[in-house]
Amino acid sequence: LSTGTGSEALLLIVDSAPDLVLLDLGLPDIDGFEVLERATEIAVPVIALTARSSVEDRIRGLERGADDYVTK
Repeated sequence: LSTGTGSEALLLIVDSAPDLVLLDLGLPDIDGFEVLERATEIAVPVIALTARSSVEDRIRGLERGADDYVTK
């Protein structure tokens, strides 16, 4: 399953209970870090795959529960 918005991603995560989420943090409607936090609250593993490559963003992603942080 895939989607292009954070709000749809949140619905899919809750409804489908995926084994893993590949999450681009650059979403058009809500901050990808919010989706990350919500997914980790319900124990869904998340790999952030994003263009946000600063050390601060990497730390923020891992602190908020990403299992890994991969830059494009």
